[in-house]
Amino acid sequence: MRLRLRMRLRRLIAVARIVRVLTLAGAAACLAAPTVLAQTSPQASQLRVRLAEIYRREAFLPLYGALRQEMFQRQGLAVETAVMLGPDRILAALLNGEADVALGGPDTAIFSALSARAESIKIVGAVSRFDSAFLVSRQNIAPDRFSWDSLKGKKVMGWFAGSFPAVYFDRAMRRNRLDPQRDVDYDQKVAYPVRISAWRDGRFDFAAFDLADAAALERERAGYPLVSIGAAAGPTVYTVFLSTADYIRSHPEIMQKWANATQAALAWTEVASLDEAVAAAASFLPQLNRADLASAIGRYREIRMWQSDATVSPQAIEDVQTMMIESGIVPPDKRVPYDTVVEPRFAEAAKRAAPR
Repeated sequence: MRLRLRMRLRRLIAVARIVRVLTLAGAAACLAAPTVLAQTSPQASQLRVRLAEIYRREAFLPLYGALRQEMFQRQGLAVETAVMLGPDRILAALLNGEADVALGGPDTAIFSALSARAESIKIVGAVSRFDSAFLVSRQNIAPDRFSWDSLKGKKVMGWFAGSFPAVYFDRAMRRNRLDPQRDVDYDQKVAYPVRISAWRDGRFDFAAFDLADAAALERERAGYPLVSIGAAAGPTVYTVFLSTADYIRSHPEIMQKWANATQAALAWTEVASLDEAVAAAASFLPQLNRADLASAIGRYREIRMWQSDATVSPQAIEDVQTMMIESGIVPPDKRVPYDTVVEPRFAEAAKRAAPR
């Protein structure tokens, strides 16, 4: 367990060291030229903010609603977004000054704090309460007849060991009296881009999929979503906005405006019509079938996946670290204090100022 933590921290530290000495052009090359997918045109009175997304998924609907509905613009912010494809890359983008804010998981801030050698990364607000994946079955099982015992002895495709989605899947199985390493034939080595093709090859009985992929499989009668893995693991905090302590100190006005827009986006996500929500997601995910998006967003709303406000509680950070310890990626004596990884004042002020 300690070896795995040291390897993860070394990788994060190595990224931090590299990005501190590279020029901006060299850093862009090392980060494989992240693609800018959306931006607003800054006006003279607007403040430019560069956002790094860890991935682009329908689960990030509140962000896409905020961009499409110009919630950041109304706060005086001109937002540029780029997809970085991975936690190490969003960390690098923050540390080398390529991004001002990042959308990722709380584990990024926790691992950064554990390294004790990279600049402090802080969570400034939350978007979702838990993992967006659903458990998908090859057989068409009615959800009300499903039992987690059905996974015993079966081939199960999970996420990469040590990743934050894998931490949630592990917790969901343990909470339902399954040992992920003993009770199931657990494959955690399938790369994300080939997960669908690996499923279609017929090698697995169950798998974790984001809901748009699960909906596509269901439409093709190739797989059937059963239960929310996040809901089975229990709510904590899953998707968050992150920034460096230095940027937060230097730009408190931007951080407050960001939190205000996030609060408005979460409120919009709760009340927008399904058509409006699908349109917002589709404008950033044009490759996805709109019926699959509608199915995914509808199911996410049923389980109340998104936060009602952007605040992050101390208990949520404790729960996240407990899951990471249970999955063996952090030793039990390596918990980090809440104040080390969360800057709560902006989200709390936005919540207090929000219409009731």
